[in-house]
Amino acid sequence: MTGLKLAAGVFVLLVAMLLAQTLLPPQREPAPATTQGMPWQVESPGAGQSRVFGLTLGGSTASTLADARRLSAEAPRLALSARSPASWC
Repeated sequence: MTGLKLAAGVFVLLVAMLLAQTLLPPQREPAPATTQGMPWQVESPGAGQSRVFGLTLGGSTASTLADARRLSAEAPRLALSARSPASWC
């Protein structure tokens, strides 16, 4: 009889947990802000056109070399820091 009471108690506890989870869903965090200008963010503004990094490739409204230079001047620069060979000793 004790085993039956224990099994019934575990069953009631499991059902209560399932109901609580269903009735009280967890709070979700808001989605992070979308970052623009990443290399994998390719847009298709029209037939035969692609837009990456804000530059339009192909079509009658294609970006110019001046547009690309303007963007490259604004972009952050990546650099590696290393000791000079003279200081290796």
